Amino acid sequence: MVWLFCVILFCLSAVAEEPTPEELKRAEELFFNGQLLFDEQRYDKAILAWQQGYSMSKMPGFLKNIAIAQEAQGNYSAAIETVYEYRAFAPFDEQDFLKQWTTELEEKEKLAEQAALEQKEKLAEQERLAQAEKEKLEKEQRAKLKKDKEAQIIEPDPSQGQPTELVPALPSVKPIFVAWGTTGALTATTGIYLIAKGGDSNNLLLEENCSVDNRDGGPLCLTTNTVSKTDITQAIADYNRQERVTKTLMVSSIAGCVGSVWLTSRYFTQKSILEKSYSINMTPAGFSIQGEF
Repeated sequence: MVWLFCVILFCLSAVAEEPTPEELKRAEELFFNGQLLFDEQRYDKAILAWQQGYSMSKMPGFLKNIAIAQEAQGNYSAAIETVYEYRAFAPFDEQDFLKQWTTELEEKEKLAEQAALEQKEKLAEQERLAQAEKEKLEKEQRAKLKKDKEAQIIEPDPSQGQPTELVPALPSVKPIFVAWGTTGALTATTGIYLIAKGGDSNNLLLEENCSVDNRDGGPLCLTTNTVSKTDITQAIADYNRQERVTKTLMVSSIAGCVGSVWLTSRYFTQKSILEKSYSINMTPAGFSIQGEF
C-alpha cells in the first residue's frame, strides 16, 4: 500500500513539471523575440528572452542559443559554462561538436585575457610617459623661473670677491656758487649806485637859496635863481626814477641773500646725513642697507 502511494506521488510530480500549452506558446514567442534581438546585436536582451523561455519550457535548445549570444558578446567564460550545461541534455551525436566548440571558446578566452593584459600594460605605459612629460615640463619651468630670477640680480664684482657697495653721491655745489655770485653782484651794484646817487644829492643840498619840494617823500634842493621851471620838473622825475631803481636793487639783493643762505643750509644738511655710515650692499641673494637712521 505504501509502495503504491509513492508511485502515484512520483507520477503526479512528473505531470506537474511538464509545461502547459500556454507556457509552450509563450516560450515560442520568447524564442523568436530573442532571435530578433540577436539579429539587432542586442545580445544582452536576447539572452534575457531565451533564459526566460528556458525557465518556462525547459527546452535545452534555449541553452545553445544563450551560449551563442554569450560568445558574440565576448563573455567566453559564461559561454563555456552554458555549453557544458547544454551538453548535459544534448543528443549524444552532438558531443564531439560541443567539445570542439568548448575548446575554441577556451582559446578565445585566453586570447581575450592576453589582449586585456596588453591593453592594461599599454595604458600603464602611456600614463607613465604622460607623467614623465609632465615632470619634464615642470622641471623646465622651474629652471626658467630660476634663470629669470638670477637675471634680475646684480652680480658682485668677481675681482673684489665682496658685495657691490653703492654709496649715494653728494648734491652739486654749483647752484650755491651761482646764487652767492649773483647776490654779491647785486649787492655791489646797489652800493655803487647808492654812492653815486648820494653824491648828486649832496651837491644839490649844499647850494643856498633853495626851495624844497617833497612831493615824493625825499629831499630835493634846487636853486631858484639859476634853473627854470622845466629843469625843476625834469630833476624831480630823475630823482623819482633813481628811487625806484634803488628799491629794486635792494629787494633783489635781499632775495638773493635769502636764497643763497637757504641753498647753503640745504647742502650742508644733506652732506651731514650722507657722511654718516650709510651704504647699500648688492648680492646675488638680494640687497641690504647699512647705516645710521
